[in-house]
Amino acid sequence: MRLYLLIFALFAMPFILEAQDLVGIIDYEQTHQRDFEVTPEMRARMGEIPKERTRKKQLHFDQNGSIFKNAPRDKNAEMGRGRGGRGGRGGGRRGGRGGRGDHKYYKGFENNNIIMQRSIMGKTFLIEEESKMHPWKMTGQQKEILGYTCMQAVTMEDSIEIVAWFAPEIPVSIGPDDINTLPGAVLAVDKNQGKEVTVATKVELNPEYIEKIEAPSKGEKVSMEEFEKIREEKMQQMKEMYGDKGPRHHRRGQ
Repeated sequence: MRLYLLIFALFAMPFILEAQDLVGIIDYEQTHQRDFEVTPEMRARMGEIPKERTRKKQLHFDQNGSIFKNAPRDKNAEMGRGRGGRGGRGGGRRGGRGGRGDHKYYKGFENNNIIMQRSIMGKTFLIEEESKMHPWKMTGQQKEILGYTCMQAVTMEDSIEIVAWFAPEIPVSIGPDDINTLPGAVLAVDKNQGKEVTVATKVELNPEYIEKIEAPSKGEKVSMEEFEKIREEKMQQMKEMYGDKGPRHHRRGQ
């Protein structure tokens, strides 16, 4: 693994100076497979529940940090952008309101701090912690995503396999949620053998406009342990409403 990291470091060296001024926006599609059984009671209350759900997400980054969040619903926010692939300077102003919920994942580059904003049943929470370094194993495999040559890295977390593809040509340690410690922007992630898949659909570097990246500040401040306890209590309430086979969530911080 050290050999691969050395190769990546040498490969990225010509881009170090450029990375200091690099800003951009990466669009993703994130798909979750349903991980619970739909009971007759749930179907009667909620109707037919799809086997998977797909959300559009965005990662904004500049010299100070990055933030991963729901993509804006306003179609006008996409004015002037291309349909996909490698992006240069994009026209148009980005705007619009965020999508479902106040789920945001902020990473500050200077202090390597993480602030997560999560909503549960209408209540918003803030969780702050240090960036987590996953024990990545480089496989040497490569594939192209949106015109970028990406390298494969794998790790395990809570007995769940995580496969990530990152682009050394974008020499910033960023990616979806907490998959943001590899030597390049992460453009694809597969968690738990397809249970959760996130894939980049657009990369726009150095656009004419990018919103100011700030740490989330809305919500009640809690620790991760406190948040998990609150979430379990809310899930128990849902089980009582829909039966013992109600929704189960496993992804940390979701």
